[in-house]
Amino acid sequence: MRKLRQLGAIALILGIVSGCNLTSAPPSSLPRVSPKPGIEKPKLKPAPTAQNPVASATNNPNLLLGNPSNAASNAASADNYLMVKPQYIVSYNSKTHTANWVSWQLNRSWIGAADRKNDFRPDDALPATWYKVRPTDYTGSGYNRGHIAPSAVAKRGVSHRTRNESDNSATFLMTNMMPQSPE
Repeated sequence: MRKLRQLGAIALILGIVSGCNLTSAPPSSLPRVSPKPGIEKPKLKPAPTAQNPVASATNNPNLLLGNPSNAASNAASADNYLMVKPQYIVSYNSKTHTANWVSWQLNRSWIGAADRKNDFRPDDALPATWYKVRPTDYTGSGYNRGHIAPSAVAKRGVSHRTRNESDNSATFLMTNMMPQSPE
């Protein structure tokens, strides 16, 4: 029951951040579509991996609740640029230099014993002509670099991306940071 409440809270937060109205249509009121006899279900496209991070986001488990802003992996979508990473997915805004939203899957498979990397760095996956936020951009601003997809959660000591060092390190990309009040 506690896990269900946690997932519900995450969905609600994701909806608020993305501007979605999660209360507009309860699932029971949505039309049910049954597959026609003789028609096979389409094969799922592979989820992103370290070897293929740009695999289709269509069936990605990190987008289980959908792509709320219809972000696209196209440099022309400068204010809604889709970045597919194995650990999470980002809609990045090159004008504000922050994410519009970040979506990640939360389950035990991501929890391990890897140490916190603390290797804050620019995200080289951004188009070459775009400004890449550096960790030092926060120096003297009065704000901390706040994770969106967490490296760890302070309460209860749960670490979300500690399966291996690579997964934890990915949470320290500056495209996954938001100005955070030190308080």
